[in-house]
Amino acid sequence: LTRHYLSEAQLQNPANKNRAVYRQWVQVGWIRTTAGDCIDYDRIRDDILNDSQQFDIKLVGFDTWNATHLRTQLQGAGLDVEPFPQTYMRFSPVAKFAEVFVNRKIIRHNGDPVLMWAMSNVVMETDANSNIKPNKKKSANKIAPAIEFLMSFGTWQIEHEEFVFSLSEEQQQRLSAFNGI
Repeated sequence: LTRHYLSEAQLQNPANKNRAVYRQWVQVGWIRTTAGDCIDYDRIRDDILNDSQQFDIKLVGFDTWNATHLRTQLQGAGLDVEPFPQTYMRFSPVAKFAEVFVNRKIIRHNGDPVLMWAMSNVVMETDANSNIKPNKKKSANKIAPAIEFLMSFGTWQIEHEEFVFSLSEEQQQRLSAFNGI
């Protein structure tokens, strides 16, 4: 289940180099637009609350930077929320496991072109300890959907701590050595 949002102003802005592809994705329903020149977080909140009635959402991850109001509203509506700081410590294990899950076809994105595009734009930054995280500044284009996917997957991991799959010794070594998507 993915949702992508864009303000109407971004869709109409001639300086937005992506607006043609964004318009295509809006027309077929992959991107939802919100009125005005910024994302309407009330719309996102309402969509999350509606989804929580239809699906068994137990935990919602949020970026600790600038999401206090939405977090408070979701908590007030009875949802549990989990902070997801944008750090190496948080992203690295999530990104490495996500690659394994995607390669094993445990995770599928149902052909979401926005997510595929964002994932193809990601450039991973690596620290001295081979920890990785997405780097927005080094990425050639938008990567927000990819970051949101990783945050969702990381939140899912917290919710499903008992989920276990076995790796061969060779696979464990490759996972340990992995330094980017």
